[in-house]
This record gives sequence, structure tokens and C-alpha cells, in this order.
Amino acid sequence: MNGRQRFEAALRLEEADHVPVAPIFQGYWALERHHVTVPDTLIQPQLAVEALLRAQDECPFDALEVVWDWVAPVDAVGCESRITPTSSPLVTKPAVRQIEDIESLRPVDLSNDARVQASVESARLLVEALGDETFCYATIAQPFTFANQMRRADALMLDIMKRPEAVHALVAYATEVVIQQAREYARVGVHGIFACDGAASGDLLSPKHYREFVAPYTARLNEAAREMGIAHIQHVCGNTTGNLETVREIGPSAYSFDYTTDVAVAKEKVGDAVCLIGNIDPSEILLFGDADQVQRVTEECLAKGAPDGGFIVGSGCDICLGTPLENLRAMVAACQAATY
Repeated sequence: MNGRQRFEAALRLEEADHVPVAPIFQGYWALERHHVTVPDTLIQPQLAVEALLRAQDECPFDALEVVWDWVAPVDAVGCESRITPTSSPLVTKPAVRQIEDIESLRPVDLSNDARVQASVESARLLVEALGDETFCYATIAQPFTFANQMRRADALMLDIMKRPEAVHALVAYATEVVIQQAREYARVGVHGIFACDGAASGDLLSPKHYREFVAPYTARLNEAAREMGIAHIQHVCGNTTGNLETVREIGPSAYSFDYTTDVAVAKEKVGDAVCLIGNIDPSEILLFGDADQVQRVTEECLAKGAPDGGFIVGSGCDICLGTPLENLRAMVAACQAATY
């Protein structure tokens, strides 16, 4: 089996020739490793493509992040942002500074947005180069987290308590933006979207608020991805143990979770219904550990998640800049040697 076949077998809750391995959100790591800056990728997407291809050649993963500017539409919706050299662009001025600003939000056309289209071109070239062999996914924001980018985390949390109807309106708007973004990537052949929900972390939202303000819009994105014929992989940061039953109801193609959620618990609660991706600590283990430690922790993760299939070994969150190549290779090797 090749990487794409292996990854897609896991999405179907099947066993493969070995457990798939796909450290998540590795785009910025690959760019930094090969000395390509983020501003350069917006002007010359080919530079990004070459960096990702070199990284994939050095350490082949079964799935590859072909879009890493996960909040690319923020400028289109009225935010101001700053492009940093080596990591995610930062929103410097939100589009919704007063809650009343929601009423002035208008539909956007991402087919003409230069920043989104730079990602579309990178995705197109990488799918063309690797799409038959490797599962290619575009990273985007889940609707609640995109709304958080438009509003500011502290303000949005207060809005939940004081103006819940306005929060629903904002997240509904964000949902349509990220669905349009997903369509732009789907039209160039990506196999799935990897939608990140850092703002919906179990360390920030209660299970009650997650069910009310996050789940309906995540489910809408899930439905839209299904209509596009692509996978929807849902990632939520932090400890999300209290939200696993809701995730089961949403039914994404796969659920990626942070290292603070126990693999065994996730497997027990949703592993028979949803493919799981997790969850090696990207900082203490992959960045600061050594290859032997990575191998040991990966084997522990496999013992909890791999039985009966439907499991992919990944990192709990982004691969940190500077993560040693030998540590990622140890992670891959442990999976290649694993039996179900």
C-alpha cells in the first residue's frame, strides 16, 4: 500500500499493511527547515512546493499538509494581519471590534483573493506531484476558531455569556467563509481538509458551550466536505475528553486530538465510529526528546490506539520549528514496524 491508500483505509476504520503515520500541521516546519519564508510562499508558491517535496523525501509521511496558511481568508473578511517569516500570520486588528460590526459583514469572493489563491496554487502543484501516492490535505480553521480570529478570544468568550445570539450569527458567517475556502482547495484535487479548532479547546469552553456554539457549525462543515467528496478531519486543541460524545455525533472522517487527551479513552468512546489521529506531544517528545524516547512513546500510543484499525499516529498539534528530523524518522519507523 502507498501512503494515500494506507491513510484512506484508516479513515474507513480498516487495518492497513502498517499503521499510518502523519504528524499534523508540518508545513511551517518544512518551510523553516529548507529556508523558505512565509512571505516568499505568497509571491512564489513554487518555493514552498519545493521545500515540502524535499521534506517529504527526507521523511515520508502518509499524509502531507499542502495548505498551511490556515486562516488565509482573514484579510478578505476585513481583518488586518501581519505575515511573519516562519509561522502563522497574525491578526493585528479584528474585523469585528464591536459586536454590532457583525451586521456589516458581507459575503466574500475568495476566488479573487491573492492570499487564498497562493495557497490554492501550492496545493495544486503538490497534489499534482504527490496526490497518487500521498494523502494531501489543506489546513483551514473550523468555523468557531475562524470567528475567534475575526473577533478576539477574550471578547468572544464574553459575548457567549452576554450576547449569545450574536455569537451564533458570527459563527454562522464564519462557517460560510471556511466552506468557500474548502471549495477552493477541493477544486484543485485535495483529498481532505484538516480543520483546526484551537479556540474550542476543552481548556477554554465547557462541554455545554461546545455543544451549543461549536458542534452545529462543525457539523455543517462536515456535511459540506462530504458534498464536495473530500474528507473532513476535525482537530481540537487541549483536553477534549468531555466533548468526545459530541464528536461522535458530528461524525467527521477523522478526529485529531491533543496529547492531553488519553488515546485509550478516545478509542473507547469514539474509536468504533470515527477514525482517530493522535497524539505524540510535539514539544516535550518530538522537539526536545531523542529518537529512543520518540520510539518508546510512539509504541505506547500504538498499543492504545491501533488495535482493530481506524487509527493514525500523529502529533498532538503542530510540528514545532526545529524538530529534529531523526525524531520524526523514529516516529515513522515505529509505525512501519507496528502490527495490529
